[in-house]
Amino acid sequence: MEDPFDGFDTVSGVFDIDGINVASSELNGVFAESPAAVCPNATVDVFPAESMDERTWLAVNNDVLYETLAAELPLRRSVVEQGTACAPPSHAKRLYELDCGLDAAIPCRTMPSLPFRRLADCDIKIRVDSDGFVKLGARRRVAMSRIGGGSDGTAFFAGLRLVVLLIVAFVVYNRRAKTSSSAFSTIDTALRVANGAHHDSQGANSRLDVWVDAAVGILAVSARIVVLVHQADAFIDDGHTGVVVCESVGVACSGLHFILRNFVLKTNLKSETPLTKLGGTMSICDASAAALVSVATTPLLLSTTGDFNAVARLFCAVLVSLFVWSRAFLAVSACSLLGTTTGTDPAHDPMYSVLLWSSALLWLGQAGSVAFSLARLYAVPQAFALLRFSALPSHVAELAVLLASFALATPTLNGVSARLARGRIAED
Repeated sequence: MEDPFDGFDTVSGVFDIDGINVASSELNGVFAESPAAVCPNATVDVFPAESMDERTWLAVNNDVLYETLAAELPLRRSVVEQGTACAPPSHAKRLYELDCGLDAAIPCRTMPSLPFRRLADCDIKIRVDSDGFVKLGARRRVAMSRIGGGSDGTAFFAGLRLVVLLIVAFVVYNRRAKTSSSAFSTIDTALRVANGAHHDSQGANSRLDVWVDAAVGILAVSARIVVLVHQADAFIDDGHTGVVVCESVGVACSGLHFILRNFVLKTNLKSETPLTKLGGTMSICDASAAALVSVATTPLLLSTTGDFNAVARLFCAVLVSLFVWSRAFLAVSACSLLGTTTGTDPAHDPMYSVLLWSSALLWLGQAGSVAFSLARLYAVPQAFALLRFSALPSHVAELAVLLASFALATPTLNGVSARLARGRIAED
């Protein structure tokens, strides 16, 4: 029979009307990280009920002091958890004894204790026998280590988010400034070639333009890789291995597409650049996906919809809806149309048709990768938060949120269709 405490750090103690009492010598693993573990031959009060109200627990007289003395709170917590009988003499101990001594409603803690706060980022199992003996197990979870900024890398991750959002803004601005790389230009060129006409030349292009465009693409995919590596452990621990796999597929699609456009396909710089070939660049997909993954904080299934993380996920979901879906749809259409046209035209190399169909598959893979990430990182958490206190099935809300994301791409597609129609009418 499998041990339910397998992989957990465990302690044994006694359960009575006052709670769980454990000998300090029993504390090991994650339990040994508690300040109470340094107290010799002491009985530790595990999960004391008084610690639920931390301001009262720490004998802080008012909310203003509790909020302004954030730097001193770790020292006060250590003193309270060790108890006045065990804590070594210090300025923090003297202040605590003064505060709790002046307030009759807050007795000074003398015995060591282990509040739930110390194990808030752990899986916890408790087994109580009929004779009152209790076994407590705890196992640290990476997915819960970032709740409330509890991770040591919080500042680094916040900086990483800022850099990723700046990269997104730069990529969007850079790509929209180049009309030749727009979704409209891509599908318009494909239609002209399919009708037997030559697409309009964009003029001569320098080698510097090519390298700048390539650098922007590398910057976007690099940001996606860095964010994915940083988030992978937390996603896997939170049960979202599929997101890591799909994002890896998306990175692979971007890398292969970049190689095909810049190194495999021959490009005449007098009339075009690699940026315009094979459906255009995937950098906007990489930047948008990197932003979405960077703001997804585990655990994902939280009941809040108005905090920073929830609002940031909404912003990134709108970003994906406005830029990725229309781009991917028109790129797949253009590559498929050109692949069919050039495959039956002896004037074109047959390998060009193969590259076009390969590019269409890469775009489909990219769109599927981003769609799966959006569903797991935004649609599912948003539906869970909306229906947290409802008995309704969540999959209906999840589909509704995802369909709303797809619907946001409709105006862009309609705009492209209208421009194409006006252009054909003007030519006729």
